[in-house]
Amino acid sequence: VPSDWLTAQSPGMQQYWQFKAQHNDKVVFFKLGKFYELFCEDAIVGNKLLDLNWMRGRNLHCGFPEKVLEKMAHRLLEFGHKIVVVEQTITPAQLEERNKKTAQKKKTVDREVAQVLTQGTVFDTEGDFMPRWMLSITEPQQRSIGIT
Repeated sequence: VPSDWLTAQSPGMQQYWQFKAQHNDKVVFFKLGKFYELFCEDAIVGNKLLDLNWMRGRNLHCGFPEKVLEKMAHRLLEFGHKIVVVEQTITPAQLEERNKKTAQKKKTVDREVAQVLTQGTVFDTEGDFMPRWMLSITEPQQRSIGIT
């Protein structure tokens, strides 16, 4: 992400792009209040595969309520996508309280990666077990091949 472009973004979008830059191969579920938002290319994926409606605003985005996170994640994983879930680690009230105590005032809550979801790392909580297989082939220096 070009730094001059990034500094022109809002503080919240700067956070989003910092996470997206670190996880560019994943769809980012970015927590905003009680909703998860998907932006730009991720929003296109959310609109097409999750049937999410477009939202108004400066940036191309769509979203869903936090209570359907598991459902949306499972649906997207079924299509083969990887997901990174970014959660707020403090509330707006906690941010306000912290800003009262410091000279440098932050404009957005802290966030961090809470989960990275792939087809191989998710357990189905609804009881429909679907086995996931993994193969690892190693080639030791002794000219033999080991399969795990």
